[in-house]
Amino acid sequence: REQIEMMMVKYTYLQKFDKHVDYFEDHEINVLDRGGQRYATFFIYLNTLHEGDGGETEFTQLGIRSKPRRGDGLFWHNQNPKTGKMMPMTEHQGN
Repeated sequence: REQIEMMMVKYTYLQKFDKHVDYFEDHEINVLDRGGQRYATFFIYLNTLHEGDGGETEFTQLGIRSKPRRGDGLFWHNQNPKTGKMMPMTEHQGN
């Protein structure tokens, strides 16, 4: 069974999104039964934020940051396409 999950996040001033992964852990099996695993993530920035405004997406284990620019997108696999294992290095946060 295949499914697409859509979500929109709008930050208010000084709001952040704590570090997390987008896939479901084994202990969340009830979630998997309802909708399946999140194999990949794709999102699009709807706003451009300027220096000092925050809003960056930071991949905490990879040392990568993405600054929001309207129309730019990020895509990554949460599951390794070759091994099928979930990838904890995709942990990220919104600053």
